Amino acid sequence: MTKDNRTILSPMQRLLGEDFNPALLMIMIRKSLLWCILIMLVTVSVSLLYLRYTLPTYEVNAALIVKPTNTAQALNIEGGLFQAKNSNLDIEKDIQLMKSNVILDGVIDSLDLLVSYYLSGKFLNEELYPNHPFRIHVENIDDKITDQPIRFRFISGQKFQLDFSGDDQWKTYEFGKRGGEHTR
Repeated sequence: MTKDNRTILSPMQRLLGEDFNPALLMIMIRKSLLWCILIMLVTVSVSLLYLRYTLPTYEVNAALIVKPTNTAQALNIEGGLFQAKNSNLDIEKDIQLMKSNVILDGVIDSLDLLVSYYLSGKFLNEELYPNHPFRIHVENIDDKITDQPIRFRFISGQKFQLDFSGDDQWKTYEFGKRGGEHTR
């Protein structure tokens, strides 16, 4: 006579097999729970610090689609002679237009690249382009201050201070007046 040994398996044992022991799993989790939490805290902290104190990197992509205007096709004129000639001329016109110095100068002037705005922090200086809180219009470019940081701070709604030297030698100016007119 053979005895039919049937064992009652838990749902986890049925899913993972007879060798799975849920009690042993709980003991292992309790022993290593502190290490799991510690590793998670360290990795999250390091990733947050990395994201907070590294400068953002920007990437620009552009796609140019040239669609020639085919006047022969628009007028329902059948003839391959006009189509080939017009499409090449249109593409050449577009290329000449894009290479035009007048257009490139206009684009560069509209980007406001003469002045860079930075917000000074404890660890990083964050660039504020294009979201700067004020706009500076450069009238004369002096070689002494080109590529030199000029620090700026608001005093009130009518006055501000500038430091050209970086040695905390602040000069007070009034909004709406030219650069030579300043007060102490």
